[in-house]
Amino acid sequence: MALVTLNDVRKLAIKGRQRIQFPISTGQTCLISETGIARVPGLDGPPKFNLEEELKSAVEFTLEQVVGPKEKPAKPVRLSRHDFAAKAVAISGGGGGAHDDHDDE
Repeated sequence: MALVTLNDVRKLAIKGRQRIQFPISTGQTCLISETGIARVPGLDGPPKFNLEEELKSAVEFTLEQVVGPKEKPAKPVRLSRHDFAAKAVAISGGGGGAHDDHDDE
């Protein structure tokens, strides 16, 4: 499975015009806006965690499509880590840059 980075999640949010949420170990939720801004609602000071590390342990993601004022909002979609990773990698246009250790000739 491809490693999904916070940058991949931001790209997915921006390109897909979506808000993306995932739970973190503190019991809070990280929200990535459709503009790619990551925030943790309720955080009242400097975090005692690293969001990139929290992302690695997230197992479920919720995607909510952002719609215009005259459009009917779609239901949020929940994805497993595997399904989310496939979607994020497809949007970011990468394969994680994986390469084996042998010399190519």
